[in-house]
Amino acid sequence: MPNQAPQQTAVGLWNEKMTSITCPHCETTFKQTRSDGRCVSCGKLLPEELRGLPDRIVPPVEKPVAKRSVFRDFIAALRRHWRSELPSVRPVRVALGYSASGNGMSVPKASTFFAGKSPDLGMYVFIMFDHSTKPWEVGRFRTMVILSHQENAPVVWHKPWYPDDGVLTEGAYDLGLLIGQKIQSWWCLRKDGISFTEIEWKPASYDDPTQVIVEAVADVTRNVLAVLERLKVQIAIADAESDF
Repeated sequence: MPNQAPQQTAVGLWNEKMTSITCPHCETTFKQTRSDGRCVSCGKLLPEELRGLPDRIVPPVEKPVAKRSVFRDFIAALRRHWRSELPSVRPVRVALGYSASGNGMSVPKASTFFAGKSPDLGMYVFIMFDHSTKPWEVGRFRTMVILSHQENAPVVWHKPWYPDDGVLTEGAYDLGLLIGQKIQSWWCLRKDGISFTEIEWKPASYDDPTQVIVEAVADVTRNVLAVLERLKVQIAIADAESDF
C-alpha cells in the first residue's frame, strides 16, 4: 500500500514532525511546544495552526528527593533521650580541636558530647560518634571516648586501641575496648551497611527504621553509662555557664 501523505490538521502539519516555525509576532524561529498555544520566545498567542501539541511537550525532570540521613536521625533521637536521662552528657557548643592549624585532633560539633571529668585520671571526657564515610557502610558508626587534660580535644592523637599497660592517656579510645571487648565495636542502623569484619550491634529487625533508632539509642546509652562508671565520671546536671 503506497505511503499516504500526513493529513493536515488544526494543529498544523509541522507539529507532527516537530519542525521549527517562525512566529508571526516576533519573527523568531523555534519549535513551538507551549501547551497554552503561545510563542516560546515572545509569549504571544499563536494562530491555531502554528500551536504546539500538548502531548509533544517533554515533562519537566523531577529532582530526586534527598534521602534522610539515618545517622542524623539517630543523633537527634540520642540528644532528646540524653536531655532527660543523662542531662550532664550534653552536646558540645563548638567544634573542638585544631583543624585550622593542622595539628592534633579535630572533633566535629554535630556528633560530640561533653560527659564531664574523670577524677582518677584528671582528664575531661568527651563522647564522639564516628560515622563511616564509606558509601557501602551507610548508617554504620562507632562510639569513641576522648580523654583530654583540657576542655578541648587533646593535641595528641593515637590509634583507638587499649594500651598494653592499662594506663589511659590523652587520646581517643573505642568505647568497646574500654568496657572489656578485644576489638572495636560498631553499630549498624541499616542492613546494607553491615560489615562482617568487626563486632557489630544490630537491631532485632530492620523492618521499622524508627524502632531501629530506638533500640540503638538504648544500647548506646547502656554502653556509655558503663564506660562513664568505669572512669568514675559523675552523672549530674550540667552547668549552664559552661562553654560546652
